[in-house]
Amino acid sequence: MDTVQINAFPVMLGALLVLAIGYRYYSAFIAAKVLALDGARRTAAVEKNDGHNFVPTSKWVLFGHHFAAITGAGPLVGPMLAAQFGYAPGFIWLVAGCCLAGAVHDSMVLWASVRRGGKSLPDIVKQEISPFVGFVAAIAILFILVIALLDIIIPGVVPKWAIFAPIFIPLFLRLDVAPQTVLAAYRIGDSPMNVITPLMVYLPFIVVVAQRYKKDAGLGTIISLMIPYTVIVLVLWTLFFVVWYVTGIPMGPGYPVKL
Repeated sequence: MDTVQINAFPVMLGALLVLAIGYRYYSAFIAAKVLALDGARRTAAVEKNDGHNFVPTSKWVLFGHHFAAITGAGPLVGPMLAAQFGYAPGFIWLVAGCCLAGAVHDSMVLWASVRRGGKSLPDIVKQEISPFVGFVAAIAILFILVIALLDIIIPGVVPKWAIFAPIFIPLFLRLDVAPQTVLAAYRIGDSPMNVITPLMVYLPFIVVVAQRYKKDAGLGTIISLMIPYTVIVLVLWTLFFVVWYVTGIPMGPGYPVKL
């Protein structure tokens, strides 16, 4: 197969141009019309300056912290998307997704935290809705993440729910969370991780099928291809669960999310 060599400079220049246009016009619209930012507003670092948690800092130092936090799993997921879907679709997705979704989401979360005195999202939920709902939402998110991590080392053939149910259902009952809601949170943490754990019982069969199309496919091939889907599904389902719980939509007829 013939390979095509592309000069990276025009590609980088185009990406920087798109980001510059998005920063100049779209971010200006978000900042002025949606968030109504005010440069004269005193931040929590100034009002609560204690020399430890709240300290007025140079904007360039803050930029470094925010850049590192926003980047997150980008260097991991980005190359995997490019390897799976091709360089051009992955490149377009990253540039357009940054301008229209990623940067907007991160700036809005930062704006909400600054407007609420540097509070985290669970604390904001406590303030805007109720302390109890914010506490339960934080515990539910932690529960989902714990199940997701345990799912990597405990194969799906083991009845993990039979192990965890006697522990977590009574715990959440004391928080007025219905058992069906605990089960839903468990499934959200458990399901996306099954496809990337080497201990999954069906993984060898998936590799055999994959080798019909790619002879050198192995366990690493399947796991690396599925990590982006796992991350996306886990994040989106967790957010979906939080919204579902906060709004109080029943899990089904006669099965409320709360007792």
